Amino acid sequence: MARLRAGIVGAGIAGASCAGTLAAAGWEVDVFDKARGAGGRLSTRRLEQGWATMGSPFISAKRDPFRSQLRDWVRQGWLAPVRGDVLFGRANKSWARAQLQNHYTPLIEPSQIVRQLLGNARLHTESRVATIQPRTIILENGQTRGDYDCVICSVPVPQAVPLLVALPRLHERLG
Repeated sequence: MARLRAGIVGAGIAGASCAGTLAAAGWEVDVFDKARGAGGRLSTRRLEQGWATMGSPFISAKRDPFRSQLRDWVRQGWLAPVRGDVLFGRANKSWARAQLQNHYTPLIEPSQIVRQLLGNARLHTESRVATIQPRTIILENGQTRGDYDCVICSVPVPQAVPLLVALPRLHERLG
């Protein structure tokens, strides 16, 4: 029997987690991302002195199962809990103090976490997706990648809306 195939748009933490899970279950998985590497909001840039986070400064989890996943990453030495208080509010309005809870800062390069999540999925970098159709991903360079059993879009909604024009019911709900 042929292996099931999935095409995933977006190599951030959500897309990579999905890709790794499917690949571990025996699926053949292709992940497409416009960037030069995996990471999404956890992308990093290497510097002479180490690395710099280009996206989110920390990772937050409000509920399980993701909160449990982050605690596992703390045990593996990938993350550390953020401690302390933050001020939040609006300029010229009011400010309040809040205690940070369920926020974690990376101890390793954040994009390494995402690359680990990818597992055996194939990552296609610098691959800008133009359109998503049922069972097919069309890249901006005109290449068509298809015959997938499922196509998953794991990019933020503002980036997803233009990709979904060929799927009118979904496009209307998001747009």
